[in-house]
Amino acid sequence: MRKLLLLLCTIPSLSFASNWIVVHKADENWLGPVQDQKVKIEHSEVSVSVDRDSIASNGQVKSVWWKETASTKGFAMDMIRLTAFDCQAHTGLVQRAGAREKFSDPYKWYEDVRYEQQRIVPDSDWDSVFSAVCLSRWGSGSRESVETVNASGNEKASSPSAYPASSSDYAAWVQAFGSIGAIIAAALIAIWQSKKTVQQINQQKVDRDAERLVTVHSIVYTAVVLQRSVTQQLRQNGLMLASPEERIGFMPDVLRLEKALDQIELHLLPNGLVQYTLKVSATFTAFRILLEQVLSTSSETDEKILDDYIFTLEAFEWKVQDAYTTIEEILMHPANEKST
Repeated sequence: MRKLLLLLCTIPSLSFASNWIVVHKADENWLGPVQDQKVKIEHSEVSVSVDRDSIASNGQVKSVWWKETASTKGFAMDMIRLTAFDCQAHTGLVQRAGAREKFSDPYKWYEDVRYEQQRIVPDSDWDSVFSAVCLSRWGSGSRESVETVNASGNEKASSPSAYPASSSDYAAWVQAFGSIGAIIAAALIAIWQSKKTVQQINQQKVDRDAERLVTVHSIVYTAVVLQRSVTQQLRQNGLMLASPEERIGFMPDVLRLEKALDQIELHLLPNGLVQYTLKVSATFTAFRILLEQVLSTSSETDEKILDDYIFTLEAFEWKVQDAYTTIEEILMHPANEKST
């Protein structure tokens, strides 16, 4: 954000006519409109103002917007010109001109008028503008208010705030808008990249969670299958499993599976799976303890006691099977997840 603000500060300001300086005031006569006719206004103060910010130089020629304004007895005059002054030849050429009879109205431009080069007459309105632009003689240099009293004398209307700029100003406009466009584009790219990164992180988390759940499901399923296999072998072989050679085939698997159940990270599982995963782990540990007891004493145990042991082991198997069924249902239908 700080870099963005610094970039904005480096953008050149847009060249709008907004720095009007009064360079001359005098009592003059001028014409005011009355029902499509003109009435002569005598001895009214006329101000000559120059838009200092609009000055554009091309060697010895300087162009500038300037205007003559007056207001009295309900009448108003506002004449504006874009003039190119030849500072060495002491001449001026109007490039564009317009006027309005109310300060609140838009300017009417004289588009079809061809203007001729004028010699600067001393002590004239043109001379005061020429002296300010070419000789830096700004007179009183008072700044004209942005708001000017209109023809009726009791309201205020905004003076024009923007005028056609010179070629150098157009270049500044292009640079300004180009810089703004670059900043906006950079900001949009940064936002897009940030959203893309967040999406990738979220997707990676989803993938890790899904992989973790698949692993838990696989471990619990293996516990169910292994318990069923062990109890079936006990039912079929009975006391023949007394020797280590007979039981070496499944005990290492039982111990490894118990360790795998203990290493499941319960805090990373959905709430509904925690209690059932704990149930599987605790029941399988009880199964392993009883199984070791059965195998260690089987040579001293009669058929009836062994049968009771096997029945208890099968009960542990059913509890794990029941928990596994619930876990599988939660994984298949997460919206119906049971709370702990």
